[in-house]
Amino acid sequence: MVGVPARFHRAYKDDKRKDKQAEEELSSSKETQHSAEAAPPPPSTPSPILQPLAPTPSPIPDTSYSTLTSDIVPFYSSGSVDSCSDFRSRVAPEDRRVAVAGMFNTGTNLMQHLLNLNCKMPTKKTPFQVPWGKHNPVSSFRGHHFAKSSVGEKPENYLPVLLVKDPATWINSMCKHSYAANWPRKYKCPHIAKEGGEGVEVTVVYKSEYDFGTVNYDSLVDLWSRWYGSWVSSDFPFIALRFEDVLYKQEAATKLACECAGGTVDEEFKYQDRAVKNHGGQEDAEKVMRKYGGDESQRFAGWRPSDILLLNQ
Repeated sequence: MVGVPARFHRAYKDDKRKDKQAEEELSSSKETQHSAEAAPPPPSTPSPILQPLAPTPSPIPDTSYSTLTSDIVPFYSSGSVDSCSDFRSRVAPEDRRVAVAGMFNTGTNLMQHLLNLNCKMPTKKTPFQVPWGKHNPVSSFRGHHFAKSSVGEKPENYLPVLLVKDPATWINSMCKHSYAANWPRKYKCPHIAKEGGEGVEVTVVYKSEYDFGTVNYDSLVDLWSRWYGSWVSSDFPFIALRFEDVLYKQEAATKLACECAGGTVDEEFKYQDRAVKNHGGQEDAEKVMRKYGGDESQRFAGWRPSDILLLNQ
């Protein structure tokens, strides 16, 4: 359902170099033999982790940020999932709000800034996040927990703009800035698979006064899959956008989300080309765009064959 890169399953390039790197990193561990395996070939069908989330691409118009993207060709296709008309039919214009949601490291701050700068709604400025907290699991937090700035708000009046990132590059980002997620770092990240192939367990401490604030996951892959999988079974309207679309097509993505909620975007669009947060990774737009639009093989740089196998299961 949710838009994720159509070319998620891509084989390693230069297998010998990758295997050698894996051997060097794990030479003192019991996994040396395991890391020297040949890289697994990409599956012919989408991985089960992506099957419930894979959409039929709905192209976003190619109308943005040409000053930085003229020499950068992203290797992602465009796509979005929405239920715009359903939301507008349920909520009166004066009550409509639009706010971001998404896992850590998925561009929620960028999207919020773009909406705040450009989206005109009948109500006050764009909220920082959905009422239950943008990083919290929707299935257990929506309607049960409220962020401090959203106490008293009605979740049904909010159109969530769900940001989704390529699982491979998302895991790489989590290695650098894990936020509330914790897992053993015995080996060089990503190292998401143990000896034998099972995942390295992850614990996330979400901000909540309830017992369900701490959640255990089988691996980072399981975290990504379960967190976004809960949106698939939701029964309320939302719009899902790829982080990569928001990054490369700021105007088109912002307009899509804003108009979905019943808002309008000014003709003179205000782009966001500087770092938009004072925590985690702080990179300007050009650096980020070149990172995600460069050599596709870098998505799996440092990954061992066992890590890729876990991702493809």
